[in-house]
Amino acid sequence: MRRGWQQMLGCAAAGVCIATSVAMGAGADPAAEEADLLARRLVKENLELQAEIAGLRSERDGLLARLAGEQYASDRLQVVYERLPDATQERMDVAPTGWRVVDANRDLGLVALSAGSMDGLRSGLPLAVVRDGVVVARVKIVEVRERVAAARIEALADARFPQEGDRAVVWRSRRE
Repeated sequence: MRRGWQQMLGCAAAGVCIATSVAMGAGADPAAEEADLLARRLVKENLELQAEIAGLRSERDGLLARLAGEQYASDRLQVVYERLPDATQERMDVAPTGWRVVDANRDLGLVALSAGSMDGLRSGLPLAVVRDGVVVARVKIVEVRERVAAARIEALADARFPQEGDRAVVWRSRRE
């Protein structure tokens, strides 16, 4: 049979109740009474600490959400595009293969592509975004999923910005 303080700790640890210890007789052992009192204090302190931990977790979650918002705002302000050299403005003979831009986000400086790892894309791969045979932008793949990928815009040609329907092809500089 469990002693009173063991029963109380077991019940409190299960989170079901704070059990009272098994009644001890009038002539009970002073060491057992002291252990019972200590166990009650520890259970009370444990519950207070659990409440404090819950409050700290809530505060941490709020701070993390605020940090994510601030990071997003900071990233939006840091989107600065390099200008492509004029040599890239010549019409390109683009192969019929390539991937389509399905979305472009000017604020974040990202484009979403209709291809992913199943199509051979990998993180870090440089691509040219082409519209009507003319390079609009140079992008680099930053996130790849099975069927879609995201690319960060690194350089723009003129004031044009990638848009839905543009084609993305592997970037090959004239030096290669």
